Amino acid sequence: MQWLLPILLSVQEPAPAELRPELELTWDAPAICPAQEVVLEQIQGSLGRPLREDEDPPMQVEARVREDDGSLTLSLHTRTAEGASERELSGSTCGVLVDAAALVIATALDPSLAFGPEPEPEPEPEPELIPEQESAPRCIPSEVPLPVETIPQTEPESELAGIVRVAGTGSLGPLPSVAPGFEVAAGLLRRRVRLELGFDYFFARRVASAASDTQGGEIQLWTVGTRACFVPAVSILEFPVCGGIQAGPMRGEGYGLGTPSSTRLPWVAAEAGGALVIRGLPLVDVWIGADVILPLTRPGFFIDDLGPIHRSGSIGGKAAAGLEVRFGPGRRHPYNG
Repeated sequence: MQWLLPILLSVQEPAPAELRPELELTWDAPAICPAQEVVLEQIQGSLGRPLREDEDPPMQVEARVREDDGSLTLSLHTRTAEGASERELSGSTCGVLVDAAALVIATALDPSLAFGPEPEPEPEPEPELIPEQESAPRCIPSEVPLPVETIPQTEPESELAGIVRVAGTGSLGPLPSVAPGFEVAAGLLRRRVRLELGFDYFFARRVASAASDTQGGEIQLWTVGTRACFVPAVSILEFPVCGGIQAGPMRGEGYGLGTPSSTRLPWVAAEAGGALVIRGLPLVDVWIGADVILPLTRPGFFIDDLGPIHRSGSIGGKAAAGLEVRFGPGRRHPYNG
């Protein structure tokens, strides 16, 4: 019998079957939607158990969320051993689509979920005494309607949001040299349209006369303006393209003169430009903008015996960088963040 020992030792135990997860999920959605891990947690919550591993081929699900003119659409492509299916769901927010997708996928993994929990059995009634002359009525069981699968719906959110911005600015053209300043703006935003009302102040800049280095004027400007913007967006980035008009007083005050003097002249200009809005911060957004200024009036300042001191340029520009706060029901709209 010793010659059987090598043969027995050469026999190997069969390798265990490879275990695979019962679900293979591919989740493709914009950055504003929950991550794939959140979707898997929702599916396990709908199942009432964690996803298990077994030897059978897993269910493969490809889920893609896309934005289409302000609405969200979820496409579900499901492949199992029995075949493939495709389904589309629409919703106002990513949360609604995640809940719906989790319910549909969990029901596909466990079809018993479509019937709901099994009702508890009712106690059997006590037998009643029936007269011999009369026959007992025959009981006919009624059909119980099955629940129909529904997708949870939520009230549509308003798309309107308010905005307030504070920024540091720099201007070239209206005043004698580059003039630092600041701006405060407020407005409304609805999807891709932004309307703003703003106030700009530029600190006084000194300019000497051509006749004397010790005499000249200090010129300052403040304006109130309104403008409208078209706002395309990509993920957390917005690109407002704006146009508007501004007006205000330009004030000139002489220095080095025997008799102090000051003058106010009207300033009116059109403006056009663009900006970059970064919406990645938790509470505020970052605003970086630049505008071309086209004066409709060109104020000029003169001092007796010294001649012209300053006249606004025929074209100018303004740059701004600051922080913006967005509030209201539409602050988290797909185009508002």
